[in-house]
Amino acid sequence: MNSTALTLLLVLLMSSTLLQGISIVGHSEKCLCSGTGISHFQLSRIKKLDVYPETPRCAKVELLATFVNGIRTCLNPKSPWVKRFMGKLLKKR
Repeated sequence: MNSTALTLLLVLLMSSTLLQGISIVGHSEKCLCSGTGISHFQLSRIKKLDVYPETPRCAKVELLATFVNGIRTCLNPKSPWVKRFMGKLLKKR
């Protein structure tokens, strides 16, 4: 194998490992919450809260609340109301 072919092979291998973690379709393609989510709600109405951290496919933290009536909706993690709720939830743990 000549040196040009070997160099080309090494460059291709190195570039493929660099591109391995990059999403081709973009960051927001696989987010569960399409908008910012609701900012105000009754704490007693929440039955379950799922927290989804940032991922390579979604560049934002997502909070998905299930209410006692079965409705699932996204919460705005930047809202002061939601931040207070999360603080209370963490204190209970």
